[in-house]
Amino acid sequence: IVLVAMSMLGLWALTAKAERPQGSQIKAERPELLTVLESLRSRGQYKILVASLEETGLAEELEKAANFTLFAPTDEAFARVPKLAELLADTEYLRQVLNRHLTLTDQIDSTVLVSLKELQPREGKLLRIETGEWIRINDAKVVEADVKAWNGAIHGINRVLMKDNDSWLREIG
Repeated sequence: IVLVAMSMLGLWALTAKAERPQGSQIKAERPELLTVLESLRSRGQYKILVASLEETGLAEELEKAANFTLFAPTDEAFARVPKLAELLADTEYLRQVLNRHLTLTDQIDSTVLVSLKELQPREGKLLRIETGEWIRINDAKVVEADVKAWNGAIHGINRVLMKDNDSWLREIG
């Protein structure tokens, strides 16, 4: 009985170590894998997105999440928004727009993404997925697929995903 109990305890200890690290343990136990926010910061082309996530409180929320996909508009994508200053100044509306870029149900890599027709974002109508020369999410091209992070999947896109009724912010053409 003691031997069986010790074996079970050893097995439990092994599985406990295999669990995904949390918080400050990330760097100590898995230094090769960054969080989604660390990955975005390290790439340099997502500064506006990172600042927006921090401003809206979504950054803190995503640091705690462990299974999501983020369609990440590049700085160039944000620069295409005609009234970007107004968007960035309205924190609540910005949060709604950013939630349109998130799915909290799965880490979806590009091999799965190409097999889908639609995807439910955290907020708003279904996102339409089209494949061909490029993977498209609504009218945005995926310009950087499968950025690695331990807590989510990132796909860089060349446009900000706007709602149907926000034409005051949408670029023309």
